[in-house]
This record gives sequence, C-alpha cells and structure tokens, in this order.
Amino acid sequence: MTVVKVIENIDGSAEDVFSILGDFAGVETGGPITSVEIEGEGVGAVRTINTVNGRVIERLDEYDENLMTFSYSIINDDCPLPVAGYSSKVEVISNGKSCTVSWIGTFEPKGADEETTSRIINGIYTGGIQRARSKLGDLQDFADYKVGFDNQPLHKTLGITVVSRSKGRGKIVLLKDENTPGGIGGSVHAGILAAMVDIVMLVAVLTEKKENQTPAGTADLSINYLRQTHGKHIYAEAKVVKIGRQLATVHVEITDDEGTLCAFGQTLYAFRAA
Repeated sequence: MTVVKVIENIDGSAEDVFSILGDFAGVETGGPITSVEIEGEGVGAVRTINTVNGRVIERLDEYDENLMTFSYSIINDDCPLPVAGYSSKVEVISNGKSCTVSWIGTFEPKGADEETTSRIINGIYTGGIQRARSKLGDLQDFADYKVGFDNQPLHKTLGITVVSRSKGRGKIVLLKDENTPGGIGGSVHAGILAAMVDIVMLVAVLTEKKENQTPAGTADLSINYLRQTHGKHIYAEAKVVKIGRQLATVHVEITDDEGTLCAFGQTLYAFRAA
C-alpha cells in the first residue's frame, strides 16, 4: 500500500479553512474538470467529478465538524487516476490564528509506477490546499468589502446588506422593518425594489471592471414587477450578462423569503477610458 502525505500551514483560522476544504460539493470546474455532480448530503454523499479523461466517483466516508476532519474514497473502477483501493483523510488543526492541514492518501498504484502515481496524488493535495489559501483570501477581501458596503449611509438607511460577491455576480438583502417604505397591501415599495436593482448591479459589475475602465454610472435601468413583494427578507441577485469597453449589461432578480421571483430588472452600466 502506498501512502502520500502532505502537511502544510495556512495563515487563517482553522474553522474557515475547514469550511472550504470540507465542502464536499465545493469542487470547482476548470482545467481538466468539466463538471461536478453531487448525490445526497453528509456521510454517504457521492460526488462525480467529470474530467476530460473520464469520471472520478468519490464517497464521503467520515465527517466531523468539531474535530475538523473528513475522509473519502474513490468507488469506481474506471477512474482515470492510476490508483486502486484509494482512500484519503483530511484534518485541519488549529494553531491559533493559523492552522495546519494534513492530507493523507492510501492506495495501490494501477497502470503506473509508484513514483509517478505518488507525484500525481501529491499534486492533487497541494493544489487543493493552494486553492483553499486563495479562497481564504477571497473571504477576507469580502469581509473588508462588506464592512464598507454595509456602512454606506444609503444602505444603512434602507436596511440593505451585501450577502455575497464573486466575479460577475452579487447578492444583497433588505431587512424589512417598520421604516421600510411600503406599497400596496404592506408590500415593499416599488421604488425601493428599483433601488435594489441599481445597488446590486454595481456590486456585480465592478468585479468585472478592467484596469483601463473608469466607472461612469448607470446608463439605463428597467424593472418588471411580477407580484407584490412581502416577507422579512427581500433578496436581489445580479449577474453580468455582457461587458464591453463602454457598457455592461446586468440582469437582476428580486425574490422573497420563500425564493419566489417577485421582480426582475436589467441595467446598462457605463464605463469610460481611464
């Protein structure tokens, strides 16, 4: 039996690192990975990682959030990786403000020598840890962004906070209270929903801004109201559909607590040369 062990330190909380590495459904597409499918939840869940060379089917065998450890195994014989009887265990150990990641795999080489196979598996582990570092940086960047966004006077007045922000996407939420301007039947005022379209559009579109572009403001905004918007939390989610040198097109959907689509909008945002 061959054993590959990778142990690395990460500057960041163990809880945050484990939330990234322990997300069994969080494998991202890109490179040789074309798509990922997940069946079930928790221990026993199965993920299928489709690659250009075939599929890797893995089962979550153990998961302990308190101990910050999980293990998984490959369960398909036609896996494109040169291994048989493969299992792996990941453990995140807190060192205060930093942590140590231990990633250990055991297997029998299949179709390749031990050195080649070990190098492939080692690359998977080191790559996974590096992606966790990158995501950890993204989390910190978002935390800093959220502080600035949530404390803007307009956002505080409306009761709007940012939920998520990634490349080409953004999501905000309005916490409805007695100060929220109301519409017919106690729904949220249509003007507030239109403002949410404009605000969340900016969250998303600025993630796509190029170095030679300077924001020039909203060029056009339209909104379609499908039904009255009720509930304690009103969400607006934006997606950049197209971006050019001077204009970006952004689609926005507004939903209520139950995920019901209440309105949708589209905006054009203008840029000028830097």
